[in-house]
Amino acid sequence: MKHIVTLVLLCCAVASVSAADTIYVHPMAELGGDGQSWNAPIRTLAIAMATAQPGDELWLASGTFRLGTTLKMKNGVRIYGGFTGDEALRERRDWFRRPTILESSGAASLISMDDLDSTTRLDGVVLQGATGSAVVVNGGAPVFFNCLFRNNAGQSGAAIHASGVSRIRMEFCSFVQNTVTADGGAVYLASIAKDPTYTYGPFIGECLFDRNTAANGIGGAVCIDSCASIPQIVSSVFASNSAMYGGAIATMRTYLYMTNNTLSRNTLSTSGVGAGRSLLLNGGWVQNTIVWGGDAA
Repeated sequence: MKHIVTLVLLCCAVASVSAADTIYVHPMAELGGDGQSWNAPIRTLAIAMATAQPGDELWLASGTFRLGTTLKMKNGVRIYGGFTGDEALRERRDWFRRPTILESSGAASLISMDDLDSTTRLDGVVLQGATGSAVVVNGGAPVFFNCLFRNNAGQSGAAIHASGVSRIRMEFCSFVQNTVTADGGAVYLASIAKDPTYTYGPFIGECLFDRNTAANGIGGAVCIDSCASIPQIVSSVFASNSAMYGGAIATMRTYLYMTNNTLSRNTLSTSGVGAGRSLLLNGGWVQNTIVWGGDAA
């Protein structure tokens, strides 16, 4: 009897793993595709996401998806861009030479994420033209890899506005010419801080922040507010960003850990003294960081 129970549990586990599916999506597809192959891809992201279950992957062909409404992502679903439309292996995609673009055609925000964990991933897509932050994150720890956020606008965090987050991760991403009316030209991270936990929190690694602006606020590229855990910014480049205070990065009620970064030509939109042309930090650790091109931390 014990062996029978073990066998049943094993079969259930295998069935659970095999249930994960690949859903194929192409912006030029004929309507009515079931998304089970490149021969019959789904045309719209909304339909593809409605079909997806936790563990599924959405493979997006190169081209432009125009979003009239915000796409609400599901927990455990992974989106990958950069496909030609005939690949059998994910490793064959090339998101740099064959970009998959998500562009607003009326949606204030392109994507929303509510309490999604680290099994949720956005990888190899371009997000542009949003007017209310390209991605809005409410809680959780989603992952962003190989993404380009460009020419987005918003109040705070034109590329990513995240509140109540834990270990959200941004790696190998570029943030270019995003603009806000308040704080965090590209990225705004906030949570309700109680007592510091001294554990690592949000992570930004090997990213580029170029020409992002918070002309009337703080943190031209990144603003982090009230994180109880310790955010990390590692091996990233901040160039030609601008804000009223903290041209590149600003923190409030947060201890930030920075290492192996480069900051260059970041500026202030005000002539205030002591504001920090690149950094306006509440506290934390900065090491192995190069500041050049007229910058002053």
